This record gives sequence, structure tokens and C-alpha cells, in this order.
Amino acid sequence: MADPAAPAAGAVVTGAVVVNYGGAADTVACVASLLAADPRPELVVVVENGSADDSAERLTAWVRALPEPGRVLREGALDEADRAWLAATGAGTRVALLLAVRNHGFGGGVNAGWRVLRTVDTLTHVLLINNDATVARDFLGLLLEGMRDEGVGVATGTVRYAPPREGVWFAGGTYRWAQCRGVHLTEGAGSARHVTFVTGCLMLVRAGVMDRLDGLPDCYFLYQEDTEFCLRVRAAGYRLRYVPASVVFHKVSASAGLRRTSPRSAFLGARNRLWFARRNLGGTQRVVAIPNVLADEVGRALGALKRGDGAVAAAVARGMMAGLFRSWNREPGPGGAVVGRT
Repeated sequence: MADPAAPAAGAVVTGAVVVNYGGAADTVACVASLLAADPRPELVVVVENGSADDSAERLTAWVRALPEPGRVLREGALDEADRAWLAATGAGTRVALLLAVRNHGFGGGVNAGWRVLRTVDTLTHVLLINNDATVARDFLGLLLEGMRDEGVGVATGTVRYAPPREGVWFAGGTYRWAQCRGVHLTEGAGSARHVTFVTGCLMLVRAGVMDRLDGLPDCYFLYQEDTEFCLRVRAAGYRLRYVPASVVFHKVSASAGLRRTSPRSAFLGARNRLWFARRNLGGTQRVVAIPNVLADEVGRALGALKRGDGAVAAAVARGMMAGLFRSWNREPGPGGAVVGRT
């Protein structure tokens, strides 16, 4: 006899991954908004990514106190009971808290959650959303509508600054190889269209695409993983779709801090742009892009020195050296480009 709770053939089953690092209150607000959405994900996996504060304890207590009690999982230690609970789609939205063994960074945190979701055989879509974002009630249905075309591998929406701030943070994006970055567009939100870059703040990805690409590249730790992922999605023959009517609200920089005041962010930004060039560009593109990035980052370091911020300037310099000479320990793929996770 068929399981009455199992989804019908061809039904949409969406799982969400929310990565937490030191932001338990934001994460609770994010998941609460997902639970209030219509439609909403069938399964939400919150990855507690080795926070240095008491996030693990706070989120554990919160998950266990939900009206429909969630489940606390430990990375690498799923048992048969865990797998059966995860597979029970069709019984309302369930929330799982995955306690990571360490801080994997953003891409690695997403992949830890994805490894949990991929145990659900009926999964059709994977939602990636920043923990410091909240969603409009109808956001998911609009994204799913934007993916009716099987050629669309990833959909995104309009990301607005969280109240009380006004304005648009992301309205589709464009990939600029010569700068080794994805650029946010903030105007022209009118009609749905294909784009060449989607922010990791809000991605709805076909489960088959996530599986084919084996998740996000996680060598970067933070920054550039979304740019490379979008490049890989397009190289695999899929399109990226911007759906302006789907809206989320983002507390910009709540987790990472503003790059101009954070030596850690400055280091990662410089290193990762150069790693991106070395991993993904070849021939003339690489010859053009690397000097462009170096000139840009030298300018950033000089600007920091003018402001009297020697720590940021030194971090940019270290990032450039690491980007040029350090390895991410991965063999190159076809054509010299590295497309796998590390």
C-alpha cells in the first residue's frame, strides 16, 4: 500500500538550508518566516556551523520546543531513525538542526545541509537563504513558477534591505569575468529575465543541479562561492532566472561585518578573487583578470592606509599573496578549470 503521506508523482518537494554562525536570533526569525510562507519548504535544515557563542544550545532548545518538534542531528552521525524522519515528507514542514563538527564557512556549511537533504529521494528543489534574511509570504511559489522551464537551474528574487531601511540590495546580477566577481544590480526590477549571477543570499536550485555539481565550491570559506557556482551552473547548460515579484528582506552584513572595516573580510576578498581567476579562467581571460584584480586590491589597501586602517591594508596584502601563491589542494578539471569542491 502506498504511503498516504508520500508526495504524489511529479510533486514539488523543497528543502531549505540555513547556515548559522553566531546569529541564533536572526536564524530563528528567518526560519519563522519560512514556516509562515505559502507554499513553504517541506524540510528546513539549520546548520549550526561551529559558532563560538551559545548558538548551539539556544537553537537546540528552540528546535525541541517547536509546535511540531524538530530533530537535532550531528554531522556525520545520521542513523536510520534520523533518515526515516527526514524522509517523511508530506506531513507538514519539519525543522532539523544539524550540529556541524566545525565552522566550514558558508559554502561548506551549505554542503553539510545539502548532504542531509539529499537523503530525501523525493526532493526536487533546494532553497539556499541567508540566516539574516526573512521572506515575503508568497516568495517560494513565485520562484517555483519561474522554474517551470526545465532549462532554468537556479531562480532568485528581489532582495530588499530589511526594515526600517528602504531600497533594493539585489535585483538580479551580472557576472564580470575581468573583475572576478558577480555584480548586484539594484535597478530595473520590472520583468522576469535571465541573468548571469545570483547571490547566495537567495537561491532556489533544482536538486538535480545541486547533485550534478556536488554542491557549492567550499574552498573559499566565504565570498565567491556563489559566483563560481553560477558559472558552473551555466557551463552545465542551465539558465539563471530572476523573478522580481519574489521578495526577501536582508539584514546586510549582520554576520560577516562590513568589508571595509574587517581585516578578515578584506583578506578573504582579495585571496578569493585571485583564487577564482586561477580556478576558473584560462588563456587571455586569466591574463587580463589577474592584473585587474591586483590593481583593484592595491587601491583598496592604499585607501585603507589613507584612513589609518593599517590592519585592513595588511590583510589585503596577505590576501593577494595567498591568492597568487597558495593552493586550494585540488587537481584542475577539463580545460584547466577547477570545478570540484575542496
